[in-house]
Amino acid sequence: MKLRVLSAACAATFILGVAGASAQVTNQTTTTTTITTENQDRIRTYVTKQKPKTVTIKEEVRVGARLPKTVELQTFPADVGIKQYRYVYLDGRVALVDPTSYEVREIIEVR
Repeated sequence: MKLRVLSAACAATFILGVAGASAQVTNQTTTTTTITTENQDRIRTYVTKQKPKTVTIKEEVRVGARLPKTVELQTFPADVGIKQYRYVYLDGRVALVDPTSYEVREIIEVR
């Protein structure tokens, strides 16, 4: 009887361990985006024409970093084709940001 209980516990631990590893892999892939070259060109054109205000952020802005919630995120117009992200203009770079987590998902060079 004790052997069966121990076996069940080991099996449960193994299953939870596999599920946890799977969740980690999924979590790692969420930092990549599927912004097409066409969308990047639209973003560059939009930013060049609109000349948004440059935002200064003390922390390093890189893909995967979380911006402070005090940073004001901007929205793209519908014709740019980016609905799921907001952006921050950083003097020649556009950071695409997840509006719920404030995580930087992609940085696009404009210059």
